[in-house]
Amino acid sequence: QRERAVDLLKEAIEEDERFAEAYFNIGVLLEAKGDEQGAIEWYEKSATYGTKFGEGIVRIGLIHQRAGRHGEAEGTFERAHQVQPFNGRAHLNLALIRLRRDDSEGAIKEVRNALKENSANPDAYDVLCQIYYKMKRYRLAELVCQAGLENFDRNHPGLNNSFGLVRL
Repeated sequence: QRERAVDLLKEAIEEDERFAEAYFNIGVLLEAKGDEQGAIEWYEKSATYGTKFGEGIVRIGLIHQRAGRHGEAEGTFERAHQVQPFNGRAHLNLALIRLRRDDSEGAIKEVRNALKENSANPDAYDVLCQIYYKMKRYRLAELVCQAGLENFDRNHPGLNNSFGLVRL
């Protein structure tokens, strides 16, 4: 089934070599199969042939992060900015890295950049809530969670979890 999907995506690339999503989706299929090196090659192609398409670079960063290569992951998320300046997933991953380093200001800046891509991103509200929680600004964390839950996604698991922690 996956092989057929890969073949169809390759046909799409033959029709339009700038079709970044096709390269990216081949990478996703290879990653799901356990071929991380093959996935990385196709994710790189998605950024090379696509215009301002940084999702593949973000996925490479996540592969590095899962493998415990945190420095490489951070550099890769930064590189995703160069490809796609308002890639929300790259910014949110960097926000979490900054938060772990106790750089609340840097983390907040990254969340704000993620919100420039999508002001209704519930993941961004969740990360912002976590930042304020760590800063011991509990009332502000609660308000951010409430805004995300009420305005964007009442069932968002991360926001609900963060909201529960703040309420405790």
